[in-house]
Amino acid sequence: MNLRAFMSLQAALLRAHIKILSYLMYLRHLHLIEETSFRISKITSKAAPKTLQWKLRAKVEPAKKWYNLVEEAQSNATNGNKLEIDSK
Repeated sequence: MNLRAFMSLQAALLRAHIKILSYLMYLRHLHLIEETSFRISKITSKAAPKTLQWKLRAKVEPAKKWYNLVEEAQSNATNGNKLEIDSK
């Protein structure tokens, strides 16, 4: 094997080594992402049970409009009307 072929082979092996290392780093980061996602889902699943007040509000409130649509707010602003805020 001549020197040129040897250098070419050495360069190819170095490129392959770099690709393998970068893939292993990718797998390590992927594992960290999955582990973090698992921890977050575990924490959120331990949420406190909802109170009776929370459950009643969830049933009543969807029927009551508590927000203004963007189009309504923009049309009120162009007409010179003040933004109305519902107070309880």
